[in-house]
Amino acid sequence: MKYYTKLASLAVLLITFTGLVQTANASGFAAPVQVANPDTSPVPVRVLGNASHKPFQTTVYIDQSTTIKVPAGKRLVIEHFAAIRPAEHSAPILTVRIITNVNGDFVYHYFSQPAITDTGWQFADKMIKLYADPATDVNVVYVGDQTGGMVMISGYLEDAN
Repeated sequence: MKYYTKLASLAVLLITFTGLVQTANASGFAAPVQVANPDTSPVPVRVLGNASHKPFQTTVYIDQSTTIKVPAGKRLVIEHFAAIRPAEHSAPILTVRIITNVNGDFVYHYFSQPAITDTGWQFADKMIKLYADPATDVNVVYVGDQTGGMVMISGYLEDAN
């Protein structure tokens, strides 16, 4: 019996809510908005997001370590990295370390994953979010017995305020 009472209560709530939604639509809350400014006086538009973002991508060839220089006045935001190396390496796990500097704090970011081997090459990639301050170096390092490959990094540069 309790089950039917709860079910009936739920039905009453749904009917009430449906009536409120229909009433709100009938009273004009969902009426379309029309903008009719002439071409000589366009409607002001504000771009959401940050217009100062400039796409950034690079491929670095590393034997063991390499450096990416962040331009003065810009902050580097790294959103993705991928690594590739010849499959003859003995390490079954591909490990890359990216060192960034924010507010004078150096952080060592380690990314390890089993390498996907295909046609004599090992691949790894990761979606990330790392930051590096203006006029600093980002160091990219293969860790362990891992040399002779490439690391691809993408993200954006933004104005540092």
